Amino acid sequence: FVEFDVQVTKDGVPVVWHDNTVEYGDPAQPTQCAISDLTAAEFQALGQLSASGKCQQLSVVRRFRHAAAKAAADMPPVLQAALTTEAAITQRMRWCCEADDSFPTLEQLFNSLPPNLAFNIEVKMATPDDLAVTPAEEISRMVKPIMDVVNRCSSESGACQPARQVVFSSFDPDICRALRAAQVQHPVMFLSTGGRDWHADPRRMSIEAAIQVAMASRLSGVVVDSG
Repeated sequence: FVEFDVQVTKDGVPVVWHDNTVEYGDPAQPTQCAISDLTAAEFQALGQLSASGKCQQLSVVRRFRHAAAKAAADMPPVLQAALTTEAAITQRMRWCCEADDSFPTLEQLFNSLPPNLAFNIEVKMATPDDLAVTPAEEISRMVKPIMDVVNRCSSESGACQPARQVVFSSFDPDICRALRAAQVQHPVMFLSTGGRDWHADPRRMSIEAAIQVAMASRLSGVVVDSG
């Protein structure tokens, strides 16, 4: 299995990306864009800049823990003690590699990786934590394009690859329910922090609530993120 997060671009293309946003440009004051505000071409163009092996002006910016930790080691103890939060111990730097792939779409992953490699596709939502119920239009915007790619590429009669084992997962219970309603072939797992991270949705605030969600929506199970 390989696990990865999928989001959907402005023009309805599922792409592989973990964060809610992509940052690029000046590491000190980077430009930040939501994935949903970029077309697939714009998103992949940013990846091509970073994969070129050169630190270009518009290269993607990422946070690097080791760089910040090394810088903190040279600071006075009183300043080191202040660098204890996740944000403080990471440092933004340009993502520059000698060799790197560009940012892939979900369909490109189906086409390029061997079909005996199973996919755990986490549907990554960028809705705010104070929103208890995901709007129906946002559920449709995410689920339909992802299911279109999976249906096209995971079946034996599809145009891309032979059958591949696929598991869906999400921290959003409404997304999980929609994924189950859309198909029965692939397992759907509800991801939960067990209430470690606050959310306005009570279904996300305990393991007991997560189990109830899984049972009510006929999911395949619950995966607990213990942090």
